[in-house]
Amino acid sequence: MKQTLIFCIALIGIYAFSSCSKSGSSSNPQTEITGTWKITSQSYDSNSSGTLNKVVTSDTSWAHAFYVFNSTGTFVRTYYSQTSQATWSLVNNNSYLKFIDTSSSARTTYDLIVTLNSTTLQIKDTATYTGVLSLTTFTKQ
Repeated sequence: MKQTLIFCIALIGIYAFSSCSKSGSSSNPQTEITGTWKITSQSYDSNSSGTLNKVVTSDTSWAHAFYVFNSTGTFVRTYYSQTSQATWSLVNNNSYLKFIDTSSSARTTYDLIVTLNSTTLQIKDTATYTGVLSLTTFTKQ
């Protein structure tokens, strides 16, 4: 009886730890995120209710928006001919992307990684300047 109870507790523990992984997570998030990404959709909280209720799935300007994560920890966002640069790192057990703007503002932001795999990146953030919650989906190029 005691052995059966110990076995059941061990089995529950193994199940609990194996079911806690992030959807689409990889064994090496640093490698998965390195590369060029393009926005494919964005949802946002249009009425500040805390719910993502406005979905935009196509926008011609997105065809000109690219995010490049370099393996050296540098980041470049290109939108048409405008670029911005930052450094990036994965923090909090690879759950957040930390960006430090390398322009004059030197602003630091943290975006929650919802999905990260070899083809898809989803990040959720709250814009500092507007307070609007958004979920952005990228496809690796």
